[in-house]
Amino acid sequence: MTGPSGYLGSEALENGELLAKSWVASLGHALQPLFAPMGWDWRAAMALFFGFIAKEIVVGTIGVLYGVGDNEQAISQAIAASGAFNPVTAYAFMAFSLIYVPCLATIAVIKQEAGWKWALFAVAYELILAYIVALLIVAVGGVLL
Repeated sequence: MTGPSGYLGSEALENGELLAKSWVASLGHALQPLFAPMGWDWRAAMALFFGFIAKEIVVGTIGVLYGVGDNEQAISQAIAASGAFNPVTAYAFMAFSLIYVPCLATIAVIKQEAGWKWALFAVAYELILAYIVALLIVAVGGVLL
């Protein structure tokens, strides 16, 4: 793994301090302000970023970024221990994940069948809808809890 300072080594995937110096972390920190209103950190932002390739990558990315691999039990424990999500922000994250862009292959098919205009419209519409729904969940959930 590499970062702005150069090669970090393969152990960066298991060492949170090294991972925080990677290009992935740099991009995540750049995206974090967009997702801060929902209470998500840079790891959640990067999981969604890579989820654009395929939705099933979201959980695996979270596991890698928390240094626990793809073990679902370990991912749950790492997230709980970090305090990165509360029940409302986790629910909003799940809703966002379900609503936003389906995957890169779907966008490619939309582009092939209907053209660039509709493919870009689909991406923009789904991202905006997912953002608004997640924001509403956090706002209403924050009032209720």
